[in-house]
Amino acid sequence: MGDMSVPIEWRSVLASIEGSRSPLGELEVLRDLQRAAKQLRERGSEIDKELEAEIVAFALREEPAAEKSEWGIAFGPILSTTADDGRVSEWPGRNAILPDTIAYWKKRAGECPHPALRRRYGRLAWELARVVPGMTLDYRMAWIAVDSAIDIARRGLARSEVECIRSLRTALYIAHQINDTGRIEAVRDEMIWYEDQVAVDEKAGLWGFCFDCLVMDGLGHPSSDQIARIVRLLEDRLVRLTAPTKESIDPWKVEAVVQRLARYYRRSGSAEDSTRVLRALAAAFDAAADNAGPMLASALLEHSHSVMNAYGLTEEADRIAVRLRDLGPAVRDSLKKVSVEGTIPTDKIREAIDDILNSDWKEALKRVAANFVPLRDRTEKQVRDLASRYPLGFLFPVSIKDYMGRTVSSVGSLDEDADGRLIHQMSQDLQFMGFLLRATLAEAARRGIRTVDRVLEYLYESPAFRSEFREVIGHGMQKYLEGDATSAIHILTPQVEAATRTLLEKAGVRVLKPIRDGAGFDIRALDDLLRDRATQDMLGEDLGTYLRVVFSDRRGWNIRNRVCHALLPSAEIGMGIADRVVHTLLCLGLVEEKTRPSAADLGNMDG
Repeated sequence: MGDMSVPIEWRSVLASIEGSRSPLGELEVLRDLQRAAKQLRERGSEIDKELEAEIVAFALREEPAAEKSEWGIAFGPILSTTADDGRVSEWPGRNAILPDTIAYWKKRAGECPHPALRRRYGRLAWELARVVPGMTLDYRMAWIAVDSAIDIARRGLARSEVECIRSLRTALYIAHQINDTGRIEAVRDEMIWYEDQVAVDEKAGLWGFCFDCLVMDGLGHPSSDQIARIVRLLEDRLVRLTAPTKESIDPWKVEAVVQRLARYYRRSGSAEDSTRVLRALAAAFDAAADNAGPMLASALLEHSHSVMNAYGLTEEADRIAVRLRDLGPAVRDSLKKVSVEGTIPTDKIREAIDDILNSDWKEALKRVAANFVPLRDRTEKQVRDLASRYPLGFLFPVSIKDYMGRTVSSVGSLDEDADGRLIHQMSQDLQFMGFLLRATLAEAARRGIRTVDRVLEYLYESPAFRSEFREVIGHGMQKYLEGDATSAIHILTPQVEAATRTLLEKAGVRVLKPIRDGAGFDIRALDDLLRDRATQDMLGEDLGTYLRVVFSDRRGWNIRNRVCHALLPSAEIGMGIADRVVHTLLCLGLVEEKTRPSAADLGNMDG
């Protein structure tokens, strides 16, 4: 570092910070240092390199324990942006960290009186030396980082209990990094002491960390007596949290205990103890569900059911499943209807329909097919736009119920389940725009375009449809023209699946799978076929996704499975569903079979 004189104002700010006997936060320190730097700039003074090093020290984002930043170490930039051309800008950038910077942090780690600052400087110097050329690891910096974390806990100088726990976890990780037995055991003992000091049953984040680190992760070299004590404390906590005398039992806090104990007992080979604590958890969720409304009770029991299933407690899971079944009607009745009204000028609708139908009948059917297939790219953009305008609605999962109030699927947040969000949005869009398809198909029938004979002639120009089923399709189309939605849906839905399978088979996609006993073959499920990459390549992503939404995806309409398994009640059957079934048939009719040129044709082409 240079020997530039440092303004007294800057030194006084630093001295005030490091001389404090109160907890210190990195962002507060950074704020004070940046304020001092701003004052220097306003006076026309040059910013000292040491001040720059201090600002960088507290601007870097620190990751806990063994986690890594985008730099592959424990620290990274606090701010990162990506320009339209793909260039990434970071602050602080790596180029701000030089050998002199690390040397300054090492000096500060050795002289600073406040343990929070010593810990920060020490870990910075220890970690950043890995990525700065020419630097070697200085184990003294690791020692300072570990010892300072213990000092912070003992003197109560962390801003919060959670921050102190995180600091001790990190110290234990560093102690293991350098294989320092003395410090490993010192951090272990401090963690046990600290959990005894701060643990409160009602604050689940303040207990269990010794169990996680020392017992399950195998860190800290705990003795058998220490392990037994940690497990016993969890068992005692479970008794208190589930005591019959408690006014209300919080199943989530009970789960924080039970998940730990169940894993421990399983690993220890004590299946009986694992089952015992899991049943206590199931009872806690049962009690919470008893005192909740139908929707919340259903969510609680679904979670309990998933935990019991995960641990193989089939009897408990089956019992909870019965409760969920019985609760279904109450859940259904508690659902609230949400409707949105809008208006579209009649002349605009007529104009759109005329654009589609004003041609010969066969071309009109092709246009009907092509114009009502939802575009995947457009729906993806729609989801992104909605998420930017209404972010909260895309942060939480969506539970999808059937007509009995049972959960049949769920859609996660946009970050975790982008495909599910797309399917769910497309499903809603099909409902919103169903009126236009209904009006178009009705007008096509009025003009004589959509007759049974013409539809059959149109469909059977495609290789998707087998002659053996022509009469069946004709019967289904007749029922559709008569307005018999129930018959049309149940007759034509299997024909959509058959036509899709025929197309895929002709294209070389595997449509059969071995039967489990090896005695023959069965057909692959429709959803399995539609998710096949070869299917997407042949049908295109738009049509492939559309078929999934309408027929096979639980997050969409799922018509095929609901029809075949008698899960589509009369109250939900209508011409809107029938329209979509017929429309998908028309879409499959668009597929044409390509013929290979003969040898003579190839010869003529050469000529």
